[in-house]
Amino acid sequence: MKYIRKKCMTYVATILLCLMAVLPAQAAQVGGTTSIAVSGSSMEVGDTLTVTVQPSADGTIRLRYNGSVLRLTDCDASGYTTAGSEVTYTGGAATMTFEAIGSGSSGLIVSSDTLTGSSTTVQVTDPAATTSEPQESSGTQTGGTAAQTEGQFTIDGVAYVASERYSSSEIPAGFDTVQLEIQGSTYRELSNGQITLVYLKPASNIQGSGTFYIYNEEDQSVSPMTLIGTMQDYVITLEPAEIPAKLSAATVTIGDHQINAYAAAENTDNFYYLYGIDENGTEQWYQYDAGDGSLQRANMELLAADTGQASGGTALTGEGNSDQISRLRIAIAVLVFVAVVLLIAVINLMLGRRRAREDAFDIIDDQEDSDEKDTDNAEADSAYSADIEAEDEGEADDEEWRGFHGINDSVRMDFENGLDNNRSQEDEDDQVTEELQRELDQLNMDRKEEKKSKDASKSTGKSKENDDEEELDFSDLEILDLNDL
Repeated sequence: MKYIRKKCMTYVATILLCLMAVLPAQAAQVGGTTSIAVSGSSMEVGDTLTVTVQPSADGTIRLRYNGSVLRLTDCDASGYTTAGSEVTYTGGAATMTFEAIGSGSSGLIVSSDTLTGSSTTVQVTDPAATTSEPQESSGTQTGGTAAQTEGQFTIDGVAYVASERYSSSEIPAGFDTVQLEIQGSTYRELSNGQITLVYLKPASNIQGSGTFYIYNEEDQSVSPMTLIGTMQDYVITLEPAEIPAKLSAATVTIGDHQINAYAAAENTDNFYYLYGIDENGTEQWYQYDAGDGSLQRANMELLAADTGQASGGTALTGEGNSDQISRLRIAIAVLVFVAVVLLIAVINLMLGRRRAREDAFDIIDDQEDSDEKDTDNAEADSAYSADIEAEDEGEADDEEWRGFHGINDSVRMDFENGLDNNRSQEDEDDQVTEELQRELDQLNMDRKEEKKSKDASKSTGKSKENDDEEELDFSDLEILDLNDL
């Protein structure tokens, strides 16, 4: 939605920029209007004609006339110039004087680069030629549409002049303003790139309203323009370059216009075929229903089928057309039915395939679940076997440990008994050693007492010295450890 809104805003901005660029240019081109007034619209050869040009603003003004009918004799505009049958000056209002020099019709056409132009027509007769037989002017075609000199056209014997005085509401959609040159004069007319329209007013009433005609630039001729619809949604009828072989020329009345149309052979349904161009510039065939006045795009392929040749070589009648349409409708209904059936079959096939895939996936899932259960059971069995083996090994280890523990207890008891025996032996050895030491100490004391008694009895040092030598010395006596035995 944001993208669509952004695109719409971009288009609107582009259109506004184009309008801003185009409107100022058009405003510069159409900055005002001009008007023209003549002293009379009918005169004779030798008479004088006064023409007054009144623009709404100053600018370059050009007045064209028929040089074989009128001759410029005076102009009060300062600095005016003449070139053939055209007067050009720069300024505002101007008054010009012409002399009628020949019989015929002369248009007086005012044009400007910045102002809207205007025009009028005067008729000049030659009294000296009234007794002679009338001669048809080389520039006029009774009932024709050929362009006359100085922007004049004669259509069905009526003189028309080109004009730029049309309102914006009269411009059909798709048409833009263009500069159109007609017999040397420039007009601001309309074109959609494919056809050109020129606005014509009756020469006898140039102040009144006009009508758009289709303009052919090759021969500068015009043909009536018939617009069916509105200015925004319309079809402008045209002459086709090629007419289908099964159509014949006919005439149909649409509004106030008699239009050249085409119809199929033995047309009893009041359907007609028109060729035209729409507001988008698309040229194509259209089917017009004279019964209700509706217009729609024609299916030329269906037209060719409906108006084709039968086996006998004759064209199909209206009843045959109806039968053909009925058969076509039946065929379309059958095709629609077949399409619906095929659609349902395709949907069912897709759903069946989906269900088949789901069933296959379910089977695969069940198989995977079964495999997982088998795997879990196998793992459980393996774990149980491993536990049993571990328990067996544990019991064996326990038995071995118990055996080892029993051996250790026995060794420990033996070791403790040995230690106890060693302690008892040491205690006994210590007692023996103490007893020996006491005996030695007693022995030494006895000897010392004996020595003292001897010393007392002996008076000489010699006998003392001998007594000392005889004293037993047990200081170096080494007490053997009974443990070493």
